[in-house]
Amino acid sequence: MKLERPAAAALILSAVLASCRGPAAPAARPAVDLAASAPATTAASSATPLEQRGYLLLRDGSLHIDDGTPIAGLHVRGTLRAGRLQPAGGVEGEGPLGEAGQPGWMELADGSFHGDQTARPPFRPYLRGYRTPDGEFRPSTRTVVY
Repeated sequence: MKLERPAAAALILSAVLASCRGPAAPAARPAVDLAASAPATTAASSATPLEQRGYLLLRDGSLHIDDGTPIAGLHVRGTLRAGRLQPAGGVEGEGPLGEAGQPGWMELADGSFHGDQTARPPFRPYLRGYRTPDGEFRPSTRTVVY
């Protein structure tokens, strides 16, 4: 079989490029079951390895890992799981309750505030309260709606 010049050049070029690819990519690694491979929890901690004790700071809706240090301001403690809080109990800490501002609720799973004019009901668990003119949330009660 006789090859034309362009076809022969293309065949040679493809052979050269194939040899320049380097070693083959390593085989894909199987998925790891994090729950099975993580260390067991201690008796002092009831959280699984993928959970951490945490709290939601009510003034700004931020989530924090509970390291045992005192918490300034009103907050709700619970378990952090995948960046969301599962609260355990009511509002703790010192601070004023809300009586004025924009009425609404804070959803405790993610700390988001929704005004009463929002066109949907709150996702439980949540707290009723007010957003002040400076943007802080103040609950109107210490009781979480579960």
